[in-house]
Amino acid sequence: MPAAKPAPAEAPSTEPREPTAGQSARFRIRVDRLGRVIPEIDIVADDDESAAVEPPANR
Repeated sequence: MPAAKPAPAEAPSTEPREPTAGQSARFRIRVDRLGRVIPEIDIVADDDESAAVEPPANR
């Protein structure tokens, strides 16, 4: 009886993911040739990480 082949490893998804609770994202809106609005997520990061990287706005 031949040995079963292991399942191929799944590649990470290239689809943008929605932020979950405790995360924030930056969005870019694009309009295609047919006039459809296509939202694109640029960055999804934990709120703690983005707060450490971005300076406060009111200083």
